[in-house]
Amino acid sequence: MKENIVQKLTSKDDKYACAFTDRIVAESHDTDEWYEYFEDVASLPDHPKSLVRNRALSGFHVMLYSVMRIMRQ
Repeated sequence: MKENIVQKLTSKDDKYACAFTDRIVAESHDTDEWYEYFEDVASLPDHPKSLVRNRALSGFHVMLYSVMRIMRQ
């Protein structure tokens, strides 16, 4: 079942949302598991809250890195 990643990244609990972003970043270095959420994360750079935009960019960056790494194999 697909997680609601947008809800988690935009949570009003900033500590939770930042920890979730850290999880995405850490796991994306070893797996492409989070790539299925790419389009969801790609919608967040327009979010009105800058902290959410920063989280989205962090997630977006490592998802791209993961895909590039896989394509090189």
